[in-house]
Amino acid sequence: MVDLDSISTYANVINGGFKFMALPAGIYSMTINSGVNTYRDSTITGITVVARQETNIGTIVLRQN
Repeated sequence: MVDLDSISTYANVINGGFKFMALPAGIYSMTINSGVNTYRDSTITGITVVARQETNIGTIVLRQN
């Protein structure tokens, strides 16, 4: 059973890649907060996660304000 309060993550500081491990199957939205006024925040919707499969959402491009 997966504890829904805790999801393990991994971030690659060299290439910007990231992973969420043991995320339950489902359809998700992900919001990226840029943290600076130079770039807009972005939300990706409709991310389908299948159990025991890696999901690639492609390159995330933050738009400039």
